[in-house]
Amino acid sequence: MLVRDNRECRRLKKELRAIRSRLAILGYQENELSPEIIQNLDFARAHIKESIYDQAVLEGVATTFPQTEDILENRAVSGMKASD
Repeated sequence: MLVRDNRECRRLKKELRAIRSRLAILGYQENELSPEIIQNLDFARAHIKESIYDQAVLEGVATTFPQTEDILENRAVSGMKASD
């Protein structure tokens, strides 16, 4: 039983090395985001408030841009909250 477990352990370690090798070829880095993902997140953060404000204006919601920011940060403004 011990010999069988040892063989299984070696087989699994070899399989893990192969998976790590394939991930490295694809550019995966453990615990790190790629520069493209970081750039996309920054872009989304920069434009999310503007996009929501523009949509609110189109829908006839009477809030200013600063009020929209406050609402998105879960602060109530003039009786409005984020769920509204």
